[in-house]
Amino acid sequence: MKFLRSRQFYIIGGSITAGILMIAFIVWISIHGYWPIARDIAIIALAIISAIPLLAVSYAVFQVSRTIAALRKALPSILADVKDTTKTVSDTVKATSDFTVKPTVRAAGFLVSAAQVISTLLGEGKAAKRRKRKPKFTAADTAQGQSNTMADITEEEMQQTSLKLPIVKGNVHHESFNG
Repeated sequence: MKFLRSRQFYIIGGSITAGILMIAFIVWISIHGYWPIARDIAIIALAIISAIPLLAVSYAVFQVSRTIAALRKALPSILADVKDTTKTVSDTVKATSDFTVKPTVRAAGFLVSAAQVISTLLGEGKAAKRRKRKPKFTAADTAQGQSNTMADITEEEMQQTSLKLPIVKGNVHHESFNG
């Protein structure tokens, strides 16, 4: 902080000194009649000062043109690398499809077809027969706890018989009508 305050002091002091010197210089020029010479010096100084931004812009244009030329040289090799990479990715996807996806789909299709053919030739399996033999529970059986799940009675059976079935929510039993 102390450094900044001392620096600020020098900036303000230098600005005031420069202002006083400029006023003294203008008074001196006016007393001795050197205005035509001062005017010529000011024009030359302004020309030199305005040439600096012109040189900077010229240098920037030169650098941009060099960059464009370098890009024009490098662009064909960059495009060739992009084409090469794209072809490699395309070949990789095709190989992956040919050696993994297609055989897997074929094998799965074959297994499903074979299962369907075997099922057709051999008839219903034990699970299907057991499902048909499964005893139907009534509402009274369910209420007495002979069936552990509501899955034993299909929704269609519940609608046909309009049974009054208990619905358990937490520890409280509610009565509900289906149908």
